[in-house]
Amino acid sequence: MMIDQASFIIYNPAKEAFVTFCDVAACHEKEAVLQLPEDFAGDTVHCWQHIVNAKGDAVSTSVYLGEVTVG
Repeated sequence: MMIDQASFIIYNPAKEAFVTFCDVAACHEKEAVLQLPEDFAGDTVHCWQHIVNAKGDAVSTSVYLGEVTVG
């Protein structure tokens, strides 16, 4: 069974670095655990999400999720 997958883009302005996580969670799970680089700890990052359909031939528009301070 093919399932739509969530992907995430994280931007750390302090490090001027992007980290991407492709197809890390099935949409129905409504949760994802992302392992960011250790040196991001304490930094505020910006987060976006998009969905890739089950066939892998269509991608949603990215949605800005907001800022998070990395613990």
